[in-house]
Amino acid sequence: MAWRDRIMTTGVERGGAAPERYAGLAGWLLPLLYFIVLALRLHGHEPFELDGDEGLNLIKAMLVGQGYGLYAEIWSDQPPVFTLLLSTVFDCFGPSVYVGRLTVLAFAALLLWAAWRFLAALAGRACGHLGVALICVLPYFTRLSVSIMIGLPALALAMLALAALVGWHRRRSRTALALSAGLLALSVGTKAFTVVLVPVIVFVLILAERPGSAGFGARLRPALVWLALFGLVGAVIFAASVTGEGYGQLSAGHVQARTLAAFRDFSFLAEVGRYRIVPVLFALAVLGTVLGWRRGDQLVLYPAGWLACALIALSGHAPVWDHLTLLATLPAALLAAYAVTLAARAGHAGLVAKGVPRGMAGAAVAVTLLLVGTLAYSSARLQKSYPFRTRDTAVTAAQAALVAQLSGYAGRVRWLYTDRPMYAFRAGLAVPPPLAVVSWKRLQTGGLTGTEVARALAVWRPELILLERFAWPDLDAYLVGHYRRLPGPARLYRRADLE
Repeated sequence: MAWRDRIMTTGVERGGAAPERYAGLAGWLLPLLYFIVLALRLHGHEPFELDGDEGLNLIKAMLVGQGYGLYAEIWSDQPPVFTLLLSTVFDCFGPSVYVGRLTVLAFAALLLWAAWRFLAALAGRACGHLGVALICVLPYFTRLSVSIMIGLPALALAMLALAALVGWHRRRSRTALALSAGLLALSVGTKAFTVVLVPVIVFVLILAERPGSAGFGARLRPALVWLALFGLVGAVIFAASVTGEGYGQLSAGHVQARTLAAFRDFSFLAEVGRYRIVPVLFALAVLGTVLGWRRGDQLVLYPAGWLACALIALSGHAPVWDHLTLLATLPAALLAAYAVTLAARAGHAGLVAKGVPRGMAGAAVAVTLLLVGTLAYSSARLQKSYPFRTRDTAVTAAQAALVAQLSGYAGRVRWLYTDRPMYAFRAGLAVPPPLAVVSWKRLQTGGLTGTEVARALAVWRPELILLERFAWPDLDAYLVGHYRRLPGPARLYRRADLE
């Protein structure tokens, strides 16, 4: 029987597992535990800044909450969804680093649940649990789970979009089809790299339709409906929040970065080549793809296509940062979990066929998987998967003192310009909107120069300036005539006319 003619069956239908009403609870168990453990870890040990992008995202959300327009006034080279969402969360719970990190952690838990649901529909609940475990030990995953950055929330929304498609394949649910389109549109509106999933979903929706008397047009209908809804939701998101200048901000820097020599060393191969777990993961992903095709499991085509498109996109992209690697390693983990599950079942069946009691056969398979999992966890933890390493993330005495000093100006000054906005956010001080994002990419691509910073400072006239990351001779020349450096080790300046 051809694979396209087989009926999709869930793990519950295949194995006589627990009733369906308990399946959802089982899927939430590990993600909820993951959320609680990391939330408690955050509460007891809050890193100052896990990545420079944390401060950029926080200050943009703060400025939006103060009424400044994204793109029109606040310079940003990233899509709007996460900034607008984080600003809304701050309106509800108050602006704080802890609240921002819990927001991203909630997305991480949703990603794990969506992965479990997808894999449970593909090969049963055991496969779902294994997939969640593999994702948790991916390099950088746990660190990014609590970093206020946009990559992981975008991947979580993309994973939810795939999980929603399970409802279409199992029950022909139009609601699930529409939900999937909307979720992926939100994902692309968070970070555009998940657009690689669009051709994959369209292709699989067409391929999964059985030929019938209605003709080829009927086979195209689900894909066209999904694509139309995706385009509609995406158009609404961008039309409602991005101005004409915003489209230039979103595209120019990323296009120019691909051609710069400064970013050539930050390639996908250079990034993943440092991690021993990644080649094994990709090998298992290939095995999972082959097994899924031979078994006729249509859902396998989604992570397989995702992985293929991600590898094509990342191979020609620069720079590739740590969070970008998850675009490829996440679908690889799904396929690897599927391959290992099938191998474990085959091993168990083979041992039973040779006369080994079922209990002993199951124990042997479980011990083998435990050993492999232990090695994978050890490998991933050594490769920056663990989120809070004291030596590079703890708040130092100097940082705490500087934040306390800046906090003393809250309510007395209007603006603080800084090239490390985490200080401004923690102190409750706003940054001039055009200078909210001072990133290495923006500087390297010519999107911002010292002369332009000086011009913006002359317009916005911030009372305080704090410099830590970058050095600009043109800016230093401007400071000499307009600002006075305050005593202390920090490069903190106060406007000269306020003395």
